[in-house]
Amino acid sequence: MPSAEAPTAETVRTEVRAWIAANWDPTLPLLEWRRRLLAGGWAAPSWPSQWHGRGLPAWADGVVASELAAADAVGTPLGGGTFLAGPTILDHGPDALRERFLAP
Repeated sequence: MPSAEAPTAETVRTEVRAWIAANWDPTLPLLEWRRRLLAGGWAAPSWPSQWHGRGLPAWADGVVASELAAADAVGTPLGGGTFLAGPTILDHGPDALRERFLAP
């Protein structure tokens, strides 16, 4: 978040809504949409910005997911890669492994 103040659910909600309004296009190919989510830091908002997130608290992931659903936008991928492998690599992997696998 650009603000020096701690984010709130409302500030995260407002920011992601604006981002979705500017970026969501239901005619985009899925891979392009997911690349936009990643580039915007919204695919994993609680991850550090250097690793494709926004450095937000873990609760922000749920806020972002609910806003994506409310906009009928495709959310982030679900499964072991997103919920097990990615966080494990983020927490325990060397930078070379993070660079190779976190974005994909």
